[in-house]
Amino acid sequence: MIRKNYAAILLQDAADAIGDRALHRDTAEGDKPMAKAVAMFNALKGLQLTERDGRMFAACVKMARSEQGVLHEDDYIDACGELALAGEAAFRAERCCDNINRGCKGHEEQVQS
Repeated sequence: MIRKNYAAILLQDAADAIGDRALHRDTAEGDKPMAKAVAMFNALKGLQLTERDGRMFAACVKMARSEQGVLHEDDYIDACGELALAGEAAFRAERCCDNINRGCKGHEEQVQS
């Protein structure tokens, strides 16, 4: 039987995983391995993908993985995390949100114009 508010539990698990991975994988300056991986892939293939693109691709991998084999909670937790990190990368690329918690006025005004 599924627990009440299971989606919220999955989202919290994704947030926890992001924090754990950041602690062990991000640089002291906050740089994430995905940015480095995307830069390496761009150099290899002559592309201009962004960190957000890399995160969106990773989320697609997680979703595809959820379609194969047995049902596994981690597939959904990882996909949620990748999408959240894609959002973070998108706002960081706009350089308008120091506090990404709820977006920023500058970005909202750009979108509405």
